[in-house]
Amino acid sequence: VPYTEVEINAACKNIVNIQKAYLLEVGDIVKFDDMVVEPFGSDWNNYYMIVSITRSMGQIKIIAREVG
Repeated sequence: VPYTEVEINAACKNIVNIQKAYLLEVGDIVKFDDMVVEPFGSDWNNYYMIVSITRSMGQIKIIAREVG
């Protein structure tokens, strides 16, 4: 696979629906399609795979990589 396209890695710290977020696991596919503002003018309607997740009391942090 040629490396000509830039893929987005997204780090999320303030997840709005915390009850749903606690069900997330590494390897899950997510989509950021309810965003009011698209950071950096990029298209965020692609799919992202969670590659890291950290849970603490009342907070969840994820890192997701664009997969398509």
